Order: sequence, then C-alpha cells, then structure tokens
Amino acid sequence: MTIHLAGLALALLPGCLMAQSALPQRSVSSSPVFYASAASRYTPKGTFAPVKNTFRLTSRPVSPKTDGAAFRIGLRGGGNYVLPLESVEGATYQNTFGYHGGLVFNIGRGMITFQPEVNYSQISVKAGASIQGFNLSVQGINNRVEVPLLVKASFGDPDRARFFVNAGPYAAYILSSRLKASLGPFGDIDEKVTFEGSEGRISYGLAGGLGVAIPLGPGHLTIEGRGLYELGDNAKNMTVDPTIPVDTDVQNTKYLTLQASIGYLIPIGGR
Repeated sequence: MTIHLAGLALALLPGCLMAQSALPQRSVSSSPVFYASAASRYTPKGTFAPVKNTFRLTSRPVSPKTDGAAFRIGLRGGGNYVLPLESVEGATYQNTFGYHGGLVFNIGRGMITFQPEVNYSQISVKAGASIQGFNLSVQGINNRVEVPLLVKASFGDPDRARFFVNAGPYAAYILSSRLKASLGPFGDIDEKVTFEGSEGRISYGLAGGLGVAIPLGPGHLTIEGRGLYELGDNAKNMTVDPTIPVDTDVQNTKYLTLQASIGYLIPIGGR
C-alpha cells in the first residue's frame, strides 16, 4: 500500500510543477514605501491577485499636528501685583491688585519661537504713613499698553503638557493715570493726572516668565507667571507734591510687577 501511494505521488508531481510554473511571479520592491495585503481574491482564470489599499507603510516621519503651524494667535489675561523692591522712609507699601489682558502672537516652529504681545494693563501702587496720629495714604493708578517682545523656549512633546520659559524687553505707554490720597484733616484727593505730551508716559524694562502649555482642542491652554522690571522712563525726576504732608517718593521707587495669567493659543495656517 505504501508503494502504491508513493507511485501515485510521483505520477502527480509533474502536473503540480507545471501548474506552479503557470502562476504569475511577483517581484518584491526595495522601496521603503510598500503595500501589505490582508487577504487575496481568486480570479476566474485561476490566478491569485493581491487586494491593495488595505494599509500603507512609509519610512517618512510625520510631524505632530499641534506643532506643525509656524504662526499662532491667542489671548491671555489675569491679575497684577506690585512688589516694592525698596523701602520708603516714613511710609509702608500696602497690597494693591490690578489686571491685564491682550493679544498674543507666536511665530516659529520647534523649541525656540518669537512671541510679541500687545496687552492692556492696570498698575496700582499704594503707600501709607502715620503722621501726628493721623493715618495717611497715597495711591497711584496707571492704565497702560504693554508690548513685550519675548523669546520663548518650550520643552517636551507638543502633544502633551509641556513647560516653557520666556524672556525679553518690553515697552509701555500710559493711557491714563489717577492719583488718590487720603490725608486725614487735610482732605482727600481723587483726580486725573495730566501729562505734557508724551513726557512721563513711556517706560521700558525687562520681562520674563515660566508656565505650562496644555493641549486642549485645536490649540493649547497656557498658565503662566511673569515678572516685569522697569529700567527707566521718559519722565523728569519727580517727587511727591511738597504740599502733601507725606514724606515719600513713591514715583522713583523700584518695584517688580508680578502677573499671573491664563491664555489660549490657536495654530493658524498649514505646516
């Protein structure tokens, strides 16, 4: 029985070889881009044809979609707090808060980008003193436009939460200013400060901050802490009005403006 089966196999072998040689031969491409088929279909003529377009593999890396745009625009806003860096003889500073908000533009790809901003900001400084048993206070409020020009460095995967730092110069222009004073028996003052042209309106300094950017929708939610240090302005040397019985020079005191803000940046344009 074994001999008969072997003979039958030998008899069928030439036909199998002929059928195999009749099948179409496929060459394998050496290109890094190729197609892979999950199934084949049988044609009426008895040949096998691969089913294409199931999926495609490519050796070219794909950039993250959230880091592809070279331009982003957004909004930021939050609170201001003035931190005095010098003491004033005969007076103490009191806590005051302001606010800020404006437009953010971010230009560039990758780790280092350029970020100019245009912000509206309210800065408030208040000092108090006690003279002859009377509690006196003087407060100055400036409403101004701030234009920081920042270099921003971001660390980590743009499709995940990542940290960033920024630093650069800023310029500010005072739109309006107000002086408030409580002088006890000498009365109260609440009046608008007048300027002679642009004198006393322009100031400049350095800004720097750090924060985190969180992917949210098409863009990123940003949470940031920032400090602005004034280096100078175009005002002449000024002192407190000598008719006001408070021996302070708040105008020339050095201080740091601290800002805490929340923002949102949206990518604009293609890659």
